[in-house]
Order: sequence, then structure tokens, then C-alpha cells
Amino acid sequence: MSGADGGIALALEWAQLNTIRASFKEIERHGRRVFYHESPGGGAPAVRFDRTMPFVRQHSFTTLDGLVGYLTSAHCEGDKGVVFVEEHRVMVSLRYGTLDIDPWVILPLGWSDEYGALERLFAGVGQQELWESLVGALYDCVDDGLLNSISSLRLNRKRMGNSDIDSVGIVSGSSGESVTLRSAAKKDSDPDQDVEIDLRWDFTVRLWEAFPREYTIPTRLVVKDMKEKGVLFKFVPRRLEELRRDARLDLAKEIRDRLQIDGDSGGTFSVFEGSL
Repeated sequence: MSGADGGIALALEWAQLNTIRASFKEIERHGRRVFYHESPGGGAPAVRFDRTMPFVRQHSFTTLDGLVGYLTSAHCEGDKGVVFVEEHRVMVSLRYGTLDIDPWVILPLGWSDEYGALERLFAGVGQQELWESLVGALYDCVDDGLLNSISSLRLNRKRMGNSDIDSVGIVSGSSGESVTLRSAAKKDSDPDQDVEIDLRWDFTVRLWEAFPREYTIPTRLVVKDMKEKGVLFKFVPRRLEELRRDARLDLAKEIRDRLQIDGDSGGTFSVFEGSL
């Protein structure tokens, strides 16, 4: 150890303790453990670097099974930690409230494929993207009537295999329980067709990939004629923030149950809906 390091360590220790009572003490310095022990004569403490710091546990999991499996394993035996269920992650502090180096465990909460697609519908999409979402990520997540209605609008095959849905005109406004759209006929000589679409749609989706529970989100369809850009379909959710909060509470309860924790009697880990 260099003289400068030794002088800093000694000054730090000496400022904190006039008389050393503990026979052994350690702090972290430069990624190594600094060990202090009392000199035989009771004078200034002897200081030395002993060994590298132990590996600090900082782990990330992709599944709830992985997270719970680790927390209930021998690796966490004796830990007194706190689990926080946040909007986009589960954060576990394994030594919450102590002065030790705090190891942590994280489970990212990425949106499920279907909820990610649904959020795009919340913002508003064109006819083609809506159709692709209903036959893709949102397939079987909503009543088939929506896909049937959208599919009845004429698809126009373009070059290079691309497809598009022709522009339609709004015949009736969206103040009632349905809206009527006018679809272009297949041939110029044929009359246009009116397609009626309900306005209320319930989507049943998982919110997160890591939590398989499904939630039903009621929405109301708003249809806007964007003229040259065609028709915009926007699905406005009801009480979405309340549902997300309830989902976080459900996940917290699921983790608590799987860790076999009684909320009133405490345990190795406490689980909360909130942020670290």
C-alpha cells in the first residue's frame, strides 16, 4: 500500500475513533477491503489491504419464476430485503436499510407484444396498421367482429406484394354506438358499400411479458377522416391508469404469495407496490 493511501485511511479512521474498541473493522477503498485492527499497545490502528472485495450480487432476470427461484434459494438465505413493484420493473434490495453495500436483483417489466400493439391503437393508426395488428399481435384479443368489419373494407394489392386499404368516407358520425364507413367498390361501375363498425371494444391482453395474467381494457373507437391520409382509427381506453395500478398490486401479491409471506407477520422479504 502506498504512503498516501495509508495516510488517508489512517486519518479517516483516527477522526472517527479516538480509542479503538473493535478488534476488527473494514471499509471499501479502491475496490478492495481495507482491514483495521487494534495495535497491541492500544495506539494508532494498524492498517493493511487484505483481499479484493467479494462479488456484489447484482442480477437481472427475465421471468418471474427466475426471480422467485433466486430469492428463495440458498444464495439469499439470511437476507432481509424489500421488493418494490414499479411500472416497468421489479426491484429487490437484498439488504434494504443497512450500511452494507446493497446487492440488488431486478426483473424488467417490458410490455407484452399485444399490449404494445394496443398502445399504438390508443395513439391512433391507419386502416392498414389496424388490420395488421388485428391479425397479428392482437389476434384473439378482441371480438372477431372488429376484424371482420375492417377486413370488409376493400384491400388493394399494390406492386411488390405490398397491400393497402383504400380510403373510405365517414357516412355517419361517431356520437352513437356505431359508425358507418363507405368503402370503395371493387369496380368503378359498382356502387360503394357501407360498412358499419361498433364503437365499444374490449381488449383482453397481458400487460407484461413476465406476468401472464390477462386484463380486459374497455375502449371506445373514435374515427377521424384525415382526408388525403385516409381514416384514422383511435381506441380511447377507459380508466387505464387505475387498471395499471391494480395490475401492479396483483403482481406484488403474486410475488408475496410465491415467497410464502404473510403480509401481517413479516418475513424474509417485504413486498410493496411502489418505487425504490
